[in-house]
Amino acid sequence: FDDLLQPRADTGKEISAYWQQLSKLILATVDSLPLPIRSMQPISPAFRSADLQPPTPHPSAVSGTPFEPTLSSTSPAARYPIKPLEVIVHLVQSSRWPDDVTAIRKVRSAFNCEIAAAVNKAHGLEAIPSEEHVDILFSGYVFRLIIHHQREITLLENSGDVNTATALFHKQVELPLHATHFTALRHANQAFSPTVRLVYKWLEMHMCGPHVDVAFVEYIVGYVFVCHQP
Repeated sequence: FDDLLQPRADTGKEISAYWQQLSKLILATVDSLPLPIRSMQPISPAFRSADLQPPTPHPSAVSGTPFEPTLSSTSPAARYPIKPLEVIVHLVQSSRWPDDVTAIRKVRSAFNCEIAAAVNKAHGLEAIPSEEHVDILFSGYVFRLIIHHQREITLLENSGDVNTATALFHKQVELPLHATHFTALRHANQAFSPTVRLVYKWLEMHMCGPHVDVAFVEYIVGYVFVCHQP
C-alpha cells in the first residue's frame, strides 16, 4: 500500500498548480463576458489528492501553452481515456436570466462558447464548448468548467423533475462546499488524503468500491481526524 501514501499527493499538487495557472489566465481573459466570473471552485477529488486513480497528463490534452510538459503519444497515459477535472463556475448574480429551463441552458451554452473563444484567442488553448460545460485542454489535463445557476434547480423542482434537480444541487452546490471544507482539512492534516485513499482501497478490495463515493469516505475519515475521541 506504499504507493497509496505518497505519489497521489504529488499528482494532486501538480493538478492544483496547473489549475492555479489556468484560472489566472481565464480570469484575465473573460472580462468581456456579459456577466463576470465571481468564483471558480474545483470539485474533483484529484484536486484534494483523494482520487485513487487520478488523471495523468495525456498527450491529446496538450494545447498551446508555455506550461505544457513534454508528452509522447506512445506514453502509457496515451492508452487511457482522458478523465476531466471538474470546476463549478459562479457568475455575478443577475435578474436578467430567463425563467425557463431550456432558455437557461441555451444562455449557458452561449457563455460556454464565449469562454472557449476567449481563451483560445488570447492564449491559444484548445477549448471545447457544449451546452453543459466547456472543456479546456491545458498541460496534459482537461479542466471542465460548469456554470452554476441556482434558478435552474428551482425551476426543475417546481416542474416536478426532482431527480434532475437533486443531482444538480448535489454537484453544483453541495460538492463545492464539500471540497472547500475537506481541502482545508487536507492542508491542516498531511495524513488526511493518504488515509482517504487507503480506506477507499480497502473498500475496493472488499468489492464495495462501485457502491461508495469518495466524498462518503472523506466524511468518515474526516470524522476520525476531527473527533479524536470515540
